[in-house]
Amino acid sequence: MGVVDQVRKRFELLKSVMDERMTRLWAAGEAESLGRGGSAIVTEATGIRGKRIWKGKCELLTLRESPPAEKPQDQRIRRPGAGRR
Repeated sequence: MGVVDQVRKRFELLKSVMDERMTRLWAAGEAESLGRGGSAIVTEATGIRGKRIWKGKCELLTLRESPPAEKPQDQRIRRPGAGRR
């Protein structure tokens, strides 16, 4: 089983319980753990665009620099009015 298949299997197991933000952070974490070319592998395995993975990497960096004191209770994933009509 190749790396792409392994990433695809992990994604298929988790995608039903992840919201948009968690998916982005997971994809960024997978890409970083794979090292060089990781974003391309995650994109091939999951279909998640590279721009979304890049945004997740930025969020992970921010979380590393200043972790939240406590988990937010009811945090919006999208800004008000965003998303489908």
